[in-house]
Amino acid sequence: MQRIDGVLDGEAWRRVHETIAAIRPDELDMGEAKGFGRFVARNRPYFSDLQRRLTPLVSERVGEFVEPSYNFL
Repeated sequence: MQRIDGVLDGEAWRRVHETIAAIRPDELDMGEAKGFGRFVARNRPYFSDLQRRLTPLVSERVGEFVEPSYNFL
């Protein structure tokens, strides 16, 4: 495992927190609540964009092509 510091700048972290705080209860997927005890928010636009922007860095670090698929909180 390799730790990479400084991947997200202050603005990116601000957007992460802002995006999470803006999720309304009616936007949560309750499908995993019973089996796993968690509420899930899938494929939020900001996180999809962030994932797309980080893909080249991840590919470089692991030494092979990676492709974003989905994301969830």
